[in-house]
Amino acid sequence: MSGIIVGLDIGSAFIRVAIGELDFDNNIRIIGVAKSPSKGVNNGVIINSSAVEACVKEALDAAEQMGPRLSADRSVPQNLTGRERAYEL
Repeated sequence: MSGIIVGLDIGSAFIRVAIGELDFDNNIRIIGVAKSPSKGVNNGVIINSSAVEACVKEALDAAEQMGPRLSADRSVPQNLTGRERAYEL
């Protein structure tokens, strides 16, 4: 199997993203990394999901600029305070 894998860390200070490409041998090649200052998170608790969503998008956009363009139907599934969301890359 091959494809794109996205790691997302939502923290109180920063939101960090790593984009990797999985090859047919299940090896991951990192093709983009980025971080953005975190807004909407206090002591590890999301208090403003709209602010977090904007920061996630900023970090994803920055990480994507490091690597090849991803396909148009890409998204990052996330679970924020019990509600699932998908962030478009």
